[in-house]
Amino acid sequence: MQTSARDFLWFDDEFPDLARAHCLTFVRDVPPRELVRRLGGRVEPGVTGIHALVDAAYDRPSGAGRTVFGTTVLGEWTLLVEPNGWHGSDEALALP
Repeated sequence: MQTSARDFLWFDDEFPDLARAHCLTFVRDVPPRELVRRLGGRVEPGVTGIHALVDAAYDRPSGAGRTVFGTTVLGEWTLLVEPNGWHGSDEALALP
């Protein structure tokens, strides 16, 4: 069985704002709160679910100077989800 782009068309339909721009980062053996600290962020009251996270990211005032992201634990990994974000692709932030 081979996978093609057609197998992922549902993503654009289900998560159009996330499909437009996002960054997913997997970090091994670093718990979510520690990951947020290392990125220079702070833990704030959160939202639950990907749709609520995307809404929070796009509803913030333009030019607010902050990025909204979510974290979850997947075994020994932490998944960082950044709607319209880039932190996980910035080597200066991600490598340390």
